[in-house]
Amino acid sequence: MVRPPIRLAAITLALPLVLLLAACPRPRAPARIDLGPVSDAPWELEDVDDWQEVRDQLAGLAATDPRRHDLRVQLAAAQADRVGRWLDANRPALAYEALLELARLWTDEPTALAAELAPARDLLTRARGVFAKSGADREVVLTLVLLGEIGPDAAAHDAAWTEIDEVLGFADQLAIAENGAMAVRARPIEILEPVAMALPLRALTDRYVDLVLARQAAVADALAAGSASFELVRAHSDVVSAAHAVAAALGRAGRADEIADRIAGMRGIGADDELARRARMIVGDAATARDWIALARALRGKDGPDADPGTAHAIEVAALARFPDDAALTISAARAAIDLGRVHEPIRLLEGVWRAAAAGGDDAGDAADLLTELYRQRLAALAFNDRPIEAQDRLAELEAFHAELDRRYPGRVWEASLADGLATMGRGLVTQGELAAATALLERAVKLEADPEDLETLATVAIKQGRFAEARRWADRGLAATEETPLGRYRRARLLKLDGDAAAGAGDAQAAQERWTQALTVWADFGGDLPQPIAAERFAEAGELMWDLGQQDRAISLLEGAIDVDADGGETHSRVVAFLVVHGEYTRALDAFHRAVLADRIGAYHKVYMSLWMLAEARRLGVDPDPLAVEYLEGRDGVLWYDEMARLATGRRTVAELAARATTRGRRAELAYYTAMLGLGDHGDARGPTEVRSLLEGVVATDMVLFFEYEMARHYLAADVP
Repeated sequence: MVRPPIRLAAITLALPLVLLLAACPRPRAPARIDLGPVSDAPWELEDVDDWQEVRDQLAGLAATDPRRHDLRVQLAAAQADRVGRWLDANRPALAYEALLELARLWTDEPTALAAELAPARDLLTRARGVFAKSGADREVVLTLVLLGEIGPDAAAHDAAWTEIDEVLGFADQLAIAENGAMAVRARPIEILEPVAMALPLRALTDRYVDLVLARQAAVADALAAGSASFELVRAHSDVVSAAHAVAAALGRAGRADEIADRIAGMRGIGADDELARRARMIVGDAATARDWIALARALRGKDGPDADPGTAHAIEVAALARFPDDAALTISAARAAIDLGRVHEPIRLLEGVWRAAAAGGDDAGDAADLLTELYRQRLAALAFNDRPIEAQDRLAELEAFHAELDRRYPGRVWEASLADGLATMGRGLVTQGELAAATALLERAVKLEADPEDLETLATVAIKQGRFAEARRWADRGLAATEETPLGRYRRARLLKLDGDAAAGAGDAQAAQERWTQALTVWADFGGDLPQPIAAERFAEAGELMWDLGQQDRAISLLEGAIDVDADGGETHSRVVAFLVVHGEYTRALDAFHRAVLADRIGAYHKVYMSLWMLAEARRLGVDPDPLAVEYLEGRDGVLWYDEMARLATGRRTVAELAARATTRGRRAELAYYTAMLGLGDHGDARGPTEVRSLLEGVVATDMVLFFEYEMARHYLAADVP
């Protein structure tokens, strides 16, 4: 997987953007892009992002596709290893989250779990012991549910459920001791709910539904008798959604036809007569696809924390087994999958509608509208993740698809335009160092639609290559294209900063100061009500601008503020550490690094690279390496590329051993940079100044302009530092 940019969020789609612009004539398709001697990075399931992408590919396979088994087994093995690492690190809460994600692999096919999860029996047994020692009841129940399913016989299954009953009973007693006798069933429901939603096994679903119904009846009776109390309300605050909870559990278990019977008798708090009416409509031969859609939408709810797209998706997928050719149902199921963050599954569903209506029509048009954005997202997953060759094939398909759209629906505006696809590929290629191809695609995109983000990317590349006058032209065009919206002001602030950087590079100090000041003003006008990553970016951008304007103390304060706002943000920490290192603030960079490396929710990827930066800079400065950086790198023993870099830095790999894996521009840049800066000779001897300079020139030659290593290599070469 390619490393994301540290600083230039313009390349990474920092904010969602959907534009509805008039269709433009398609230019002729170019010849295939010459990507040089590179290969696509392999899918490495140990990497969380790769795992999620392959998980999405699994969800996109039809239920009868024979590839599902092997793919799920591979995903399960990688996720089980992740659970084990959290247990090793004594992080039971994170181990539980990872284990729940493992269980979700069988949400759509729970009957396959017993055979496919069997290799993880020892891990689950170990996890059960770890969780039991810490008194973690929900964690123990999850492991027991899984162990019961993969047990060798019925006796093992029964033994697991006997122990589950003991855990639930003990949890019940604790809740009663805290909130009184009316608190019965509250904690068992709380324990079972996430497991039942993740893994709809019959025994689990039945136990959960029975508890919810019994609890609702008891609370409703107490309220009717005037026995309400503060303790009752506190223990059972979620009883108001009891009917929905029952329907959700049964719907996810593929038992939607049971919903009406189970909730029909509910009275009082938590009952839902309208939901019961909709549930009755899907039962019997007279039921239609529209009835199933109506039930799914009722359970989907409105956007927000209480929305339930997972249940809506499960119900509509079940309905498709009865109405496989219903276009409206298929499109609705695809929308539910999109709500779940999926890409490959809705593509498969919508392509079926598109092919079935070859002559066009409203259904085909609606499917095509969604496909334009889904195809762009699929392209982005490849283009931004070190897989430019496969991405190029997808781009060719995307262009052919838009040509067909122009033929069938001349003049229609689509959710994502051809320009969006070209720009996505172009921005992705920038992250791969394929600058000529990227620039050509981005220039095609801005001819079709003058999008500020694309113009910002073109300006960024021009600055990195020292073409400052051209960069200013791109930035000025981007500024002219921004609108007076929050997103437009965000882009404006970034473009003003770039314009100032380009002016400074061209030697126009006055213009640079003016642009930087204007950018600072725009950021200041945003106020404080921003999403966390954008709020952190606001602080970081303001800090960098203050530095450019000569106010270093204020800049440091703002950069520290960025970390305070986004304490668990790996990108934010990496950006601040990188900036401080580049600007000679090693001690402050070390402080920021220490905060990052001790943060549980910042991933290993960011921690490894920040550790490498600290080691390289310490060696350049002639000071002792930071013990925490050394310790962290020595502790990395995974199979990913950044684990190999950790081994290289701590003497457990040689440069020659890693050269064979350096098949992408990014890996070549990293290997050359750390070979130079860590003094890694072929035989343990340090590299000489001439050789170091040659290696750094090689880093710059990779054109990995968004990498910290590229920035530092240029800096050192310009200053003749090494």
